Amino acid sequence: MKKVVLITSFEPNIGGGAVIFNSLIPPLKEKEIEIEWIYLNGKDIQVDGCIRIGHKLMGGSLWKDIKNNLLLWLGIKTKAFQEILDKIIAIKADVYWIEAHNEGVLIARELAQMTDTPIHFTVHDDVPYGVFARSRRYRWLSGIAQKRFAQAIRSASGVDVISEGMRDYYQKIFGIDSTVIHRYLPSLPKFAPASLDVNTLTVGHIGTVYSLAEFRLFCQALQEYAKAKGLNVKLITIGLAREYITIIEEFPQLIQDIPQLTESKAIEQLSSCNFVYAMYPFSRSAKVFRQTSLATKITTYIQAQKPIFAHTPSDSTLATLVNNYQMGLICDRLNLSGLIEAIEQLCHQEVNPQSFESARAALFGYDNVTKLEKCLKQSL
Repeated sequence: MKKVVLITSFEPNIGGGAVIFNSLIPPLKEKEIEIEWIYLNGKDIQVDGCIRIGHKLMGGSLWKDIKNNLLLWLGIKTKAFQEILDKIIAIKADVYWIEAHNEGVLIARELAQMTDTPIHFTVHDDVPYGVFARSRRYRWLSGIAQKRFAQAIRSASGVDVISEGMRDYYQKIFGIDSTVIHRYLPSLPKFAPASLDVNTLTVGHIGTVYSLAEFRLFCQALQEYAKAKGLNVKLITIGLAREYITIIEEFPQLIQDIPQLTESKAIEQLSSCNFVYAMYPFSRSAKVFRQTSLATKITTYIQAQKPIFAHTPSDSTLATLVNNYQMGLICDRLNLSGLIEAIEQLCHQEVNPQSFESARAALFGYDNVTKLEKCLKQSL
């Protein structure tokens, strides 16, 4: 049995990346691939097969973080980084499987120089221009990070990415081939028939809001539409990042905030909505992000099997997915009247329930496990 060590800069029980890995690891183990998950975090998380090897290298107080990151991304190994690398090297592995989020890029680059153990590189979000370029704290690092990212991805024996857009982007700028691998969804849940209250419009949203300005405009449009139609209205937000808590204070009568739910409970909650909301930012700085990333929340929405209001420019992976499988409506408007018109259109639009199963089968089926198995074994 071959041993693969998965290395992430996030804990194994929180976030979209963790959801994707947790869907793929159990069936991989059935194929005689042993996987040990090691991660960076401030405290131990009690999850079988997962081990914390140190604190995150990024984050903390502003000026200390800026100084630390300047050293790290310039290629200067700090004491804390060296200790993490030494701990990784001490773990026997046939393949290092590294997720390219923040510190993961730096770890992959250094391990490629320190060991002959093959590295498989997984990219869910482009760090230099998909993440850092949208960040006030790390925007200045984008150029340096691009150089380190290029070194890391080119040193890998194999690469998998989250979307066709990302695959094409890396082929164009780095000249490397990669495999598109999504989350594995064995099946969609079945729900008992339920009738919606004709006097109430309920909209659902889960996870991160990528831009508060667009989300605020949608909230205003939703209120205006409901008022014009004489409807009660509520927007259920599940797992909204606490940094966006001010939006709840702006719309106290509209937003029903649920800080945390398991995904199964969230799916049940979302399945009782009229439709669900997803967005990607419209700004120029978010272009790489929206054209290459694919939010994990989309797989949650597909399981909830409710129409998707995709508030996004038409060049995004989100727009492509919703359009290709006819799962809802794409709205590329940034004005109140345009959003209200789109809300009304979706409220009267019939979405075929089979559309969600078609998307699951085509994009999130077992072939993702098969493709990942092939990638990992080719790295040996």
